[in-house]
Parts: sequence; structure tokens; C-alpha cells
Amino acid sequence: MDHDRNYKETAVKYGCSYSQVYSWVRKYDRQGTDGLNDNRGHRKKEENLTDKEK
Repeated sequence: MDHDRNYKETAVKYGCSYSQVYSWVRKYDRQGTDGLNDNRGHRKKEENLTDKEK
């Protein structure tokens, strides 16, 4: 983001696709760092987590 949002160069640098970088930036713009969290899958409730899982 500090380099005029050069998605292509960033994708090459980090070995991912242009569209993935674009998607991350859009999520960041909309929700900040919370938008970058991976919320896929089933999550256990906090009280059901073991100490290791926490």
C-alpha cells in the first residue's frame, strides 16, 4: 500500500495472484485488520477449547 498499490509487483514478490492481493487490499480498506482474519470452518466455543488450543 505504501507503493501506490502495485498489486502486480506485490503478487510476484509474495508468490500469489494479482486477484488475491487485490482482494486482501479491498478487505483491509473496508474492515481494517479485522477484515483479514480467516473465518472459514467451524469454530469451537471459547469454553470448549483446551489450554493448548487457546
